[in-house]
Amino acid sequence: MLRRLLEVAAHAPSGRNARQLRFTVVDDRQKLVQLRDELMAGLSRMVREESFPQGMEFFANYIKLWDEEQIDFLFRGAPHFLIVSAPQSSPAPLQDCLIALSYFDLFAQSLGVGTLWDGLANWTIGDLLPEFRGRLAIPGDHVIGYAMAFGRPAVQYVRTVEHGPARDPPGAIGSK
Repeated sequence: MLRRLLEVAAHAPSGRNARQLRFTVVDDRQKLVQLRDELMAGLSRMVREESFPQGMEFFANYIKLWDEEQIDFLFRGAPHFLIVSAPQSSPAPLQDCLIALSYFDLFAQSLGVGTLWDGLANWTIGDLLPEFRGRLAIPGDHVIGYAMAFGRPAVQYVRTVEHGPARDPPGAIGSK
């Protein structure tokens, strides 16, 4: 199933049809637990040293939850993790990554696989603890597009959250 998911994502549209994406997958639960524990240790060190960049200090609250209650805010207990990256030199590296992850996400949902667009892990690996990029074999010239945790969901929802109708921006053709 994982191979099928990655194959669909790899065939997603990309800028100038470049298809230069790299899919970094942690598909072993024990390896993901080890990665989580090492990332948490790095974040805990940043809390002790008060070294979070401005605007990212809120991570200290998450680390407190981890220290006191072992709440996994990085991967949410998911058994699998995916980072999509692309060379900075590709025509549209960030957009290509997001398009591919969208295809992955939609196909995963159709197969009953739960997904989480994982911004906290993305920030942790991409910005706060970039030394983990190398450990995950993400090339130095790559832009990390985004990260996703996934696996069989522990909870099944009958429907999604209801949102109001889409709104036209002011001045858009057809808006009132």
